[in-house]
Amino acid sequence: MRAPKAIYGSHAVAQWEYYLHTTAPTELEALPVAWGATLLLYDVLVGNEASQDENTTDGRRKTAIAHLSTIMLRTSRACIRVIALGYVQESVALKRRITEAAHRTEKVHADSGGEYARRWLDGKPPAASGKLARSVGQSEHQWAFYSRAAHADARILPTKPEGRGNRLILLTPNRDAKAANAFLTEIAIEVADQIVIVARELHGSELSGHKRERLREINRDIQTMTTRYYYGVSEGLDRMARTRKRR
Repeated sequence: MRAPKAIYGSHAVAQWEYYLHTTAPTELEALPVAWGATLLLYDVLVGNEASQDENTTDGRRKTAIAHLSTIMLRTSRACIRVIALGYVQESVALKRRITEAAHRTEKVHADSGGEYARRWLDGKPPAASGKLARSVGQSEHQWAFYSRAAHADARILPTKPEGRGNRLILLTPNRDAKAANAFLTEIAIEVADQIVIVARELHGSELSGHKRERLREINRDIQTMTTRYYYGVSEGLDRMARTRKRR
């Protein structure tokens, strides 16, 4: 499919969105990996939509993990769609929510007493998201980048050189394949890690059968994508390669 011509009519926006969305499966190598991870998370979560007894420690922890996992699932699916449409910068705010859900899950998972789960369910988490990110080892610079994108900040706008010393702000969506693949890889990582926690905490066991094989395949693909793309986002932030925590 040919890319739209450089025209300036208002219909150019829709043309570019259609073009980028249509070509995303072939141009974004990490897209099917992230997509597949979200589908497996959905399959693992099905049957756990109902809240547990929040008067018990175990019930609070399970309810919090189920809710956080649902937030991650829905937000990941939305974020992937936004990236496929060519709005990588706009996807960052959604990516922030996915990462926060992963961080809070880690806190709930580590707190056997269920106090963190109780406070989160009551809308009173013990730490603001910035402090939370630092407490689980998130780069301060990276989290600042995520937070900036959640606000009306001019620094998040995509631009390109236009003549000597000038930069043109892009009105239409565009394909930044490096950043898109890096974000999609990170989504796949966080969702895959969430799947392991959901299986242990909500089902009481490791994955088995075809679900286990699907997760193994996703993790193999993640390893490939990590080698190719995972440095893309952090290069502009802390210039450090982020490593995946092994569960």
